[in-house]
Amino acid sequence: MKMLYVCLPLLWLIGTPIQAADAYPSRAITIIVPVPPGSANDLAARLAGDIIASQSGQQVIINNRGGAGGLIGMSAAAKAAPDGYTLIAASSGQITSTRLLFTDPMVDPMKDLEPIAPVIDVQIIAAIHKDVSARTLAEFVALSKAHPGAFNYTSGGTGSGTHLAGDQLLRQLGLNLTHIAYKGASPAITDVVGGRVQMIVLSPGSLITHIRSGALRPLVVASNRRIAFAPDIPTSAEAGVPNWNVSVWFGIFGPRGLPKEIINRINGYVQALSSDPAAKKRVAEGYMDLMPMNAELFSRFVRADASKWEQIIRDAGIKPQ
Repeated sequence: MKMLYVCLPLLWLIGTPIQAADAYPSRAITIIVPVPPGSANDLAARLAGDIIASQSGQQVIINNRGGAGGLIGMSAAAKAAPDGYTLIAASSGQITSTRLLFTDPMVDPMKDLEPIAPVIDVQIIAAIHKDVSARTLAEFVALSKAHPGAFNYTSGGTGSGTHLAGDQLLRQLGLNLTHIAYKGASPAITDVVGGRVQMIVLSPGSLITHIRSGALRPLVVASNRRIAFAPDIPTSAEAGVPNWNVSVWFGIFGPRGLPKEIINRINGYVQALSSDPAAKKRVAEGYMDLMPMNAELFSRFVRADASKWEQIIRDAGIKPQ
């Protein structure tokens, strides 16, 4: 009988994670967005939130917590209880690179967050303000070199995938433009359209309205294929930078220590986007692609992407600030 009394607590402890996973979710789930509203981060969170809510029957709350290149929101997610009720929708740059760009990053997403599911993949373009007297990328390069210090550029924020993609493009072109940092894509777009910044590197869906209005002039897409909804934008090879092939992905992460059973359950919810007509329509209208992938594959994908961007940062000589 003594052995029975000793074993019962152990059996209870062993069974607890399984019971917790079986009961999950039993209340509202919060998805943190580490940038202000109006970005691809926000769209990824809302896509995931809607499908999780419909699949689980629980409310999903979107909580925008911008600042410090996404580190404030990611720090909050990392400090949350690993029970599946606090998640974060983060970009590739925020997860893999931001930690390398700050001297005191508060959080290391590669160590402190668990990959759960990718949501969307987004192409990247470089565009300039309409008053810049260049019609092509080659002309912009020549103009920039003829007037050093006259032009600057912006992106989706410090450490974002678009920031690093922009830096990579400029290095391949031999240009030294100053990066103007904003707390998200929306204020960056506002200042480029207003002419206060000359160039922007961002997702085409965020810029298409301004491209179609003539306020911005697209120069190149970071891909070996043209964009279906904007077929006039040259590919990187056509524009003379054949090695500029990058994109930005957005995925759902949770605090380190999240049980695998819960990770797989959330991943299953998110993968249901691929068979949801309304979700597919929203993604197509945002000029993006869905990324169905199980949790294990996504984890390996994130590690490989981190290695790639770490090399890019080293090659660029970018130092933490």
